[in-house]
Amino acid sequence: MFATAVPSLAVIGARVAGCALAARMRRLGWQGPISLWESGRGPGGRASTRRSRHDAHVRLDHGAPLLSISSSPAPAVLAPLLDGGWIEPWGGGLAQLDAGGQLITGSTDPLTHGDLYRGRGGMDQLCHGLLELAGSDVELHSQCLVRDLAPTAHGGWELLDQQQQRLGAADWLVLSGSLLVHPRCRTMLGWPEPPLQPLARTLGDPQLERAAAGSAAIDSSPRCALLLLIPPAASWWPTPAQLWPGSIPM
Repeated sequence: MFATAVPSLAVIGARVAGCALAARMRRLGWQGPISLWESGRGPGGRASTRRSRHDAHVRLDHGAPLLSISSSPAPAVLAPLLDGGWIEPWGGGLAQLDAGGQLITGSTDPLTHGDLYRGRGGMDQLCHGLLELAGSDVELHSQCLVRDLAPTAHGGWELLDQQQQRLGAADWLVLSGSLLVHPRCRTMLGWPEPPLQPLARTLGDPQLERAAAGSAAIDSSPRCALLLLIPPAASWWPTPAQLWPGSIPM
């Protein structure tokens, strides 16, 4: 039995999945408190946008530059995101670099199939729009790393920080990312093991143990991302007069 009449929900990870879950739960009628816990500077995860501290017009997508919708019918949340101006259709070209550094126009990546959209003003607008649909009472805790989880006496969960101090609590818990269950946390953060692994063993829940083992088995390797802002060719490609001052155009 929960401690409150209206159960609360905590979502760890304010990436697209976590923000979409909050929006969907509200649309399905969930009335309880919803909190999102994000270690980054804001919502988005790999669909976030980095902005220059010196020029408000300079921005770079941190990861996913586009959103692809291939299901039919489209998710119900798509229309309000478009109507609210959070996202817009993408009709531009696509190109990608192969392993040898060659630029290939177009894309054969299955993730680019279907109808393409982008965040209006940056891909992070997708998650901001989802949180807007979830309602103003949804609490977003940014730059807040959840280090451990502890079951409570009434069947809920406590969220703990690096010093094992209580960050918050909820009756229901959703992990929208894999950091607390995947072994990559050992190389990234120096943790001895993923926090969910010993917790699953302690609780003795076979389904939770299988889910944790399945998530831990997902292959993962570190990657470095290089963000480049490339201006339109017409603005930086030199003219003959710029290359050879005083020359006479032919």
